[in-house]
Amino acid sequence: MAHTHTLSFLGLLALTSACSDSPKKASNSFDRCLASCEANNKNVPGHEWVEKYVDGAGYAAFSACLDEAVKLGTTAARHGCSEKGTQACARACAAD
Repeated sequence: MAHTHTLSFLGLLALTSACSDSPKKASNSFDRCLASCEANNKNVPGHEWVEKYVDGAGYAAFSACLDEAVKLGTTAARHGCSEKGTQACARACAAD
């Protein structure tokens, strides 16, 4: 009977560890994606794998921000459109 409890405890411990690692892995994934989205925007070699997120979610967020900036009579730079595009790229990448 003690053997069964040990296995159950180890199983529970494994599940608890897996659950507690998830936010850490998600954060690492987001950080990796963010770094690659930024590097791809600067044409740094080796970050081509993230282009689908740059061209997809990143471009959509940048375009929407640019439209909003024009309506407000400001520039894309002042409105933070590059940052918004890069963040959208990283979020889409990390979610995939």
